[in-house]
Amino acid sequence: MRLEDGMTVRQLRAALFEVEDQDAPVLFVCDYGDYSHTQQALFCDEVVEGNATEIRESAYSQSGFAYTPGDDGQEWYCESCDDMFDAGMCPKCGEPCVNEQGEKFDETGEALPVVVIKTA
Repeated sequence: MRLEDGMTVRQLRAALFEVEDQDAPVLFVCDYGDYSHTQQALFCDEVVEGNATEIRESAYSQSGFAYTPGDDGQEWYCESCDDMFDAGMCPKCGEPCVNEQGEKFDETGEALPVVVIKTA
């Protein structure tokens, strides 16, 4: 699973716009991971902006990922555009950038912006 496989803000807005009752509560449903695949309902509590450096691999999560708020991320340098970005893929030319150590961005989505919908 990659971040790029998830729904974008644009797609989420379009889907929510199609909901007839705009005052309906928002729930997130996910598989609890038990034998019968119980679908647990989670209530939307808060929406925050972050970046993908706050998403880490985790053996404790069924998705394989965990949210770790507070990471600052890092700056990436695009050798083609000679510019710094907070995303590993250059928003101008689309080429992978390099970090301070000269390591090329590996297209895992490390510093891409993300929207986190927290649940109660």
